[in-house]
Amino acid sequence: MKYVVPILAALGAACAMALAGCGPAGVEAQPVAPVASATPSDVEAEALAAWREGRALTARRLAGEALAADPDSMIGHYVTGASLRASDGAIAPAMYHLARARERYESTWALAPRPEDAPWELHREMLYEIQEIAQELGAHRYRLEILDFHDALYEPDLGAQRAWTLVQLGDFEGARVHAQIEAQAHDPDTRSLGLNALCAIETVGGDRDARFDACGRAYAFAAARAAEADGDTGTITGVNVAVHAYNAALAAMAAGRFDAAERFAAAGVERLATTPANPWRWRVRRWLEQGRTLDVAAAVQAMDRWRRRQPTWLRTHDRAETLAAWARVLLVAGELDEARAAIDRAIRHPDRQGLSSADGAQARGAHAVVRAAIAEAQLHRAAEVRACGGAAASAWSLRATRALDRERVVRALLDEDRLVGTLRPWHGSGLDLDPWQLGDLVPLLGAGLVERALDAAADAERDGRFEAWALAVRAEAAWHAGDRPRARALAAEATDALPDAERLLRARVAAIRGDAAHAAGDATAAGAAFTTALVDDPGVVRRLGLAVPVRIEAHGGANVEAVAQRLARSPRFSVDDAAALTLTLTDDPSDDVRACLSDAAGGRIVCVGASALSPAGDDAADADDVTDVATTAAAADAQNPGAAVCIALHDALFAAPLQLDTIDRSSLDGRTTVDEDAARDALRDALDAARDGS
Repeated sequence: MKYVVPILAALGAACAMALAGCGPAGVEAQPVAPVASATPSDVEAEALAAWREGRALTARRLAGEALAADPDSMIGHYVTGASLRASDGAIAPAMYHLARARERYESTWALAPRPEDAPWELHREMLYEIQEIAQELGAHRYRLEILDFHDALYEPDLGAQRAWTLVQLGDFEGARVHAQIEAQAHDPDTRSLGLNALCAIETVGGDRDARFDACGRAYAFAAARAAEADGDTGTITGVNVAVHAYNAALAAMAAGRFDAAERFAAAGVERLATTPANPWRWRVRRWLEQGRTLDVAAAVQAMDRWRRRQPTWLRTHDRAETLAAWARVLLVAGELDEARAAIDRAIRHPDRQGLSSADGAQARGAHAVVRAAIAEAQLHRAAEVRACGGAAASAWSLRATRALDRERVVRALLDEDRLVGTLRPWHGSGLDLDPWQLGDLVPLLGAGLVERALDAAADAERDGRFEAWALAVRAEAAWHAGDRPRARALAAEATDALPDAERLLRARVAAIRGDAAHAAGDATAAGAAFTTALVDDPGVVRRLGLAVPVRIEAHGGANVEAVAQRLARSPRFSVDDAAALTLTLTDDPSDDVRACLSDAAGGRIVCVGASALSPAGDDAADADDVTDVATTAAAADAQNPGAAVCIALHDALFAAPLQLDTIDRSSLDGRTTVDEDAARDALRDALDAARDGS
């Protein structure tokens, strides 16, 4: 997850940025007046007034009338451009109209010395809008040119914006000079931007503790302002606490301060703010990482609500990242086709990166890793379907996708610093991957290259605070290289050192340890390790393509026996009479077959029920201990019920129970928000029209 810059409103009639002393350079601050001296037409004056009052749709309608009357109308072009950006996120046409407005001003009035009747306030607003769009587009050098031009004409300088731009251009010393000046400013908005810029500088600089301190200071200042403004931290105000809390949470994770990260994230969700720094997305990924199955679904819903409440122009800055978070959830939940569709959309429609510290290559590389992992899981599921006697789709396209994504990842990680940064958990200088995903790099890059990068990462870390995470990836590298004894030893070390909260990573390590123990003939250790993996993240067995050593016992009629035979052929099970785990199949009153996986002591790991033709009934025996499975239409073939049940059991056994049935999934990919936005805009337009007529 990436550092995000705060967003402030555009300059308006009352200097909406709240900059002290807005005005021409070298001139005493003065109230912003209407553009009377420019002699606007009535419709131009109405359009500008509507825009500054926040009535964007009415403003655009009136601006259109002004342009119809005068195609060169400066106010018409300005209001049209500003409203296109704010209401539609239409950046290219917005920039066109703003450039036309700027051209009209600069070809009509001298810039210095400034004529008394020049509408300089409007010109300053144009420049501010243009530099904001340049930031969104990631056109950092052009933004710097506009900032130079602005600061030569008007006071105060936009030093905080300059600091952020210099960060993006890699001039950290120059950025620090401007950020430190702005961080001492009297104006609170300017000071907040300065503190945030210092947070950005330390984020890119890579010092984990310095980043934590800088981002913590930015958050503390924002929280204090919010408390002073409304008396508590739970009320929505104009103070943007969320973005500072988000950045502070990321900084706390980078410093290994996990409790502090949770506190910052909790503070971020208490008030809505205009920002792509969605604190619920942070929670989705972190809670998924922690295996908090009861919380993830609720967090996904909140993440979607937060995104849909953002202005239209902001949604293009985090839609792909939101889809990628959703794809991770679906992957762990075993809903592979939907996960693939979500990550495909994220790759086809990338986010704009101008408001964050990430770049396009980082995002593309991370999404490619996610899609490659999904394709790998789909390949393993296809093998399960075939073993069950079902018809599986051709694996050719999945292998082609995986090969394409491998190339994407390799290209993204040709930069050695980025590769090393990726393997430093939560560092922020590499691909945006969670620690449980780092093992997916091994088959894409090769075990040897990953091990060498881990050595470089260890040299960079020095204090060893994240050594446990490195051990987990080393164990996977050894396992992929075929050195199972070393993989087992490294996995044991990682298990002892990793925090209990890292459940998905611990499950991955346990699965590797279990496979290595099984290969060594240690049935007891293999059973214990696989039990841990199946409890914490059952889908990891499928994603890694492992086979759980089990004894299969069938107690029932011919249908149960048929399913038992199919499961015995499955690539997810290794039938072994000496195995510590037992897979017991029985007839079920509600389902065709009930399967229970038990440990060596007879304790149940998981029980699932499956039917060939319908979802499992609510009145199944021991309902609290049974996972109901709704079999897909493709699997529920009346001519081959044994295959359908076998497939359904696989899908139930090797997926985390995240209770995603409560989520309106169509909204997560934007399919419903288009209509909702149109209806909302129509309502706002009607209200504006009624207001204008009153």
